[in-house]
Amino acid sequence: MNIIHIDQFKARTELDRDTTLGLLDRCRSLAADRLKRALTAMMAKVDDRLYELSEKDEQAQSAYFQAMRDLRLKRSDVEIGFQREFISGFDRALKECGIELAQAEGETRLELSLMDEQDLEEDIAIQDMISKLEMIGGVELDGLNQRLAVLTGQDEITNESNPLGPAVVCHAFQQACKQLDVGLSVKLVMFKLFDRYVVSATVNAIYAELNALLVDNQILPVLPTRGRGDSDASDKDDVFAQLERLIAGDQALGQSQASTPAQQHFMSALQELQQAGPGMAGRFEGMLDPQALASGLVNVLHQLRESEAGRGLSQPDGMTIDVIAMLFDYILEDKSIPDPMKALIGRLQIPLLKVALHDRRFISRRKHPARRLLNLLAEAAIGWDETLGKEDAVYRKVDGVVQHILDEYEDDAALFEPLVEDFEQFLREEQAAAQQRATTAARMAESRERLQGAKGRVEAEINQRLEQSGVPELVQRFISTHWRSMLLVTYVKEGEGSYGWKRALVTMDNLVWSVTPKTTEERARLVKVLPSLLQVLREGMQLIAMRQEERDHFLAQLAGCHARVVNAGSSTASSLQEQGAVYDYLRNPGAGAPVPPQAVAELEAEALEVTSATFRQLVEEGVIEAEEVELAGDSESLEAADDGIDMVDLKPEYLDLVSRLRQGTWLELRDEQGQTIRAKLTWVSPVTGKYLFTDRKGMKAAERTQHSLAAEFQCGNASVIEDGALMDRAAGRMLDGLQQAG
Repeated sequence: MNIIHIDQFKARTELDRDTTLGLLDRCRSLAADRLKRALTAMMAKVDDRLYELSEKDEQAQSAYFQAMRDLRLKRSDVEIGFQREFISGFDRALKECGIELAQAEGETRLELSLMDEQDLEEDIAIQDMISKLEMIGGVELDGLNQRLAVLTGQDEITNESNPLGPAVVCHAFQQACKQLDVGLSVKLVMFKLFDRYVVSATVNAIYAELNALLVDNQILPVLPTRGRGDSDASDKDDVFAQLERLIAGDQALGQSQASTPAQQHFMSALQELQQAGPGMAGRFEGMLDPQALASGLVNVLHQLRESEAGRGLSQPDGMTIDVIAMLFDYILEDKSIPDPMKALIGRLQIPLLKVALHDRRFISRRKHPARRLLNLLAEAAIGWDETLGKEDAVYRKVDGVVQHILDEYEDDAALFEPLVEDFEQFLREEQAAAQQRATTAARMAESRERLQGAKGRVEAEINQRLEQSGVPELVQRFISTHWRSMLLVTYVKEGEGSYGWKRALVTMDNLVWSVTPKTTEERARLVKVLPSLLQVLREGMQLIAMRQEERDHFLAQLAGCHARVVNAGSSTASSLQEQGAVYDYLRNPGAGAPVPPQAVAELEAEALEVTSATFRQLVEEGVIEAEEVELAGDSESLEAADDGIDMVDLKPEYLDLVSRLRQGTWLELRDEQGQTIRAKLTWVSPVTGKYLFTDRKGMKAAERTQHSLAAEFQCGNASVIEDGALMDRAAGRMLDGLQQAG
């Protein structure tokens, strides 16, 4: 097992007990709240799904109807039970770590019972969900494991022992469903819906939010790079150790023996070459192109091997040069490193050859400081592209490290230790700042998406109500501006399955009904319901902070309108209908008499002003996170991009490739002009499947839909950048080449 010593990476070395318990409690509360919301939205879909199944299977129809009745009665019990079981599972897992939180409200202890055949079927389905969530969780789940290990003081937290892990989430839902008096088939339907709407669509976003919370509190702000490795000794499974066996046969390339006169002469010549100025080849004059050496983009080690001094070396020394030369062959061909960065790393050919000749453990010891530094330099290069320029902080840092080695390194590998520590600190600071900006970019993207979804849903609900004729201008204006804001606030804050959202829709229905022509019986009913209607309207106007004078003016006009409806007969209809002309024209400009453009413009401006104020209110309240809310967002442009894709010609393997991309994967994207950017997958929308990419600094770099990104992969305008440890990538290719050669 590759054990990572996270003490090197965490920003806080000690946490007092109160801070630890406080953070764990916040994690528990955050996860429980987000899961409850997701489950509430999912449960709203169960009834519809069971009804669909009942229509397809007449024999099981009565069973489905009975299940629907039971679910309607016990829906809240399932939702509460799920939250209770999740909290209990969280606390049990923490107790295994020696930590006990205060018992959360409603928490109970799990009761175990014997397993029957139905339980076995359920367990199989639940285990499938757990496995799927572990795969979906990927980078976020791994990061959460490492950060919780730091927070709880454990050597390691695994997917199984994580108190927020897939097993805790999925088993909580299984336990919550046990109180339902339904058959196995219905439970499996519920498990599938839970898989689709909670496991696949929501949990990874919750993990990302939990990671952001812990990072904000300085819990492992930058995750250690697993590719660096931490084994103190030579790793027998390392590909370089296999290279030793393939190249050297029975002769090991381990620690160098006492130097020979030929090696001393060769090393002296290398030192001169390393410190020679541009255009100078020292003792290798005539054998080596000095310009090629200075460029860093040409492998000069093969020429050194064929020089007179190189041919006079011992067989182990000669094989060492061969290995390092092959290493740089693959480094200089590595497409994941931009050419300017490749040129800097390529200038280290001579110093690293000297390191290997002095200490051949450089080849097979993962923790060798020179090897670690080479991996770090390549890691920094992955997210860098040429558009950043040579004045960029990362480029200047790499350039400084390379120049320091060229100026100072002679034969003591201890020179590399402080360089490794300094560069790791530099990367930690760079990546921590980038992670904060990337998290903000993801939250802003999510906020925009939530707002766009809310805006579309609210528009649809309003248009449906106002399509009927006879709604006076007074009410149409109020609904199209202020009540729209009320609906937006409620939808974004509470969701479509909430009581508040349903109440706001019913209130809108009642308001429209209250001002349309009535029969005698309906007028009597209106008189009875008016007090409660007005009360709800006042509450809504207060919620959206509608100005007092506007409230009073509207309610006074509405009172007059109601008085005319109650006291008048059918003659009221024509006057009320005439008042709605502007709104009817806006919904259907081709119908009816033309309306003055000024009236249309005034209404549109008022609606825009009120809606914008609502969005700003949501930002100020912290419901959404966005620096600037655009009413016409990026979703429309992304959808337009999808419209231009020929779905017939889109090959399934590229859609599959995109669906398997993990957060944290680096891509190279090329536009129509051939310009390329390097961007990291930061967030995938659980609602629309939109992919958000950020650059090395954490700033938004690109957005794509699944289909548009698949199309780019198919036509060669997108490619995945390998981001494993450079030495491992290069050695793996070298090993493949040697094995194929014989």
